[in-house]
Amino acid sequence: MTGLSGRSPTWDIVSPIKPSAMFYAITGRESYSSFSGLCMPFSDENMNESAAVLESQLLLKIRDVVFAAPDIDCGIMDLNYLPIVRSTTINTTIYVSNPDWALRIADFLSFRPRVGSLQHSIYIREGIVTIDISNVDNTASGHSALFQAPAVTSDLHYLLNLRIPLDSRHGLEKRQILLGTYWQMVGS
Repeated sequence: MTGLSGRSPTWDIVSPIKPSAMFYAITGRESYSSFSGLCMPFSDENMNESAAVLESQLLLKIRDVVFAAPDIDCGIMDLNYLPIVRSTTINTTIYVSNPDWALRIADFLSFRPRVGSLQHSIYIREGIVTIDISNVDNTASGHSALFQAPAVTSDLHYLLNLRIPLDSRHGLEKRQILLGTYWQMVGS
């Protein structure tokens, strides 16, 4: 059996992040796409010993993580993902949009704020870049703007491929509120 990379060892999903929270982990050499979180190789023998070593080796290879309209409970994100951000050099970006109806419904049904929702407040944490794309999100549901809004796909290209810093990327304005700093995508 081969893993996501097409080679042995096999791969397994080891993250507690909700399946609808798609993100891309870009390494220096390879790209992994996951619908649940970090993918980690494992072997049946010495699994407990090797898992921690392999996880730390994988985390060292990840350069960027992008959350696109993540349907993740804010508390779970703080508990499970923030420690990773604080202990690594992973650049984390979250794209959020106010007209995201899927997240509004998830917010309502779960009675808990979602990371990608702007219903209660914007998710701002140290070490994480949050970009509000509401101004350029013209999609029907507001949940697929990362792939359908040209300004957002361009920003993703500037971030991942060209490595352009936030303050130099076209269409982003820095916003300061009591909770901290986030970025607002403005129309062209």
